[in-house]
Amino acid sequence: MTARPIRLCGSATVLVLARWLRAALVARLFGIVLLASGLFGLGVAGPAAVAAQPAITRPVTDETGVLSRGAIEAIEARLLAHREEGHAQIALLLVRTTHGEPIQDYANRVAERWAGGTRGLDDGVLFVLALDDREMRIEVGYGLEAQLTDATAMRILDELVVPLRERRLDAAAWIVSDALIARTGGQSSPPPSGIVTGAATPPATPAAGTSEARDAL
Repeated sequence: MTARPIRLCGSATVLVLARWLRAALVARLFGIVLLASGLFGLGVAGPAAVAAQPAITRPVTDETGVLSRGAIEAIEARLLAHREEGHAQIALLLVRTTHGEPIQDYANRVAERWAGGTRGLDDGVLFVLALDDREMRIEVGYGLEAQLTDATAMRILDELVVPLRERRLDAAAWIVSDALIARTGGQSSPPPSGIVTGAATPPATPAAGTSEARDAL
């Protein structure tokens, strides 16, 4: 579409230019205020206060650096094969913190930006672990809610409590990916050598209905 030029003359032209300059000045001043708030922590409310969203470009995104390369490669190979077989698209995200944002809001924002799964089927699943916050969540696409109910998701998260407490992060990542695969049309599989998924200590009984892991680490 080609914009048509606006023809003005006399005082009308001066009035429009004055309004435009005033708007530009206000916008620039507002930008300076936002910049200052970012540099000096002035606490101006707005979108800048929301935690940055990691881009999900592969099955496993580990921004914490706690997973071994071998575990990442093994889990990604399984998740990619699961997808290629026509099942759900599953992704794992590990971050240090959500910077005070509730885990459910953070996970939902990341899932919406990722837009995993098949268009029209909404069969994407995202697992998010905020390590320092000791919180985790499973975001399930609408197309999988019958297979991955809230109760099922909570049981999966409960299985992670012991390995997370014992700092066996590779094991926790394998357990959650294997459980999600098994509940979305795939088959459960033992982990590769080097990843011990069995509990080294008797598992603690988590609080009923919890979807978080505040006491897991």
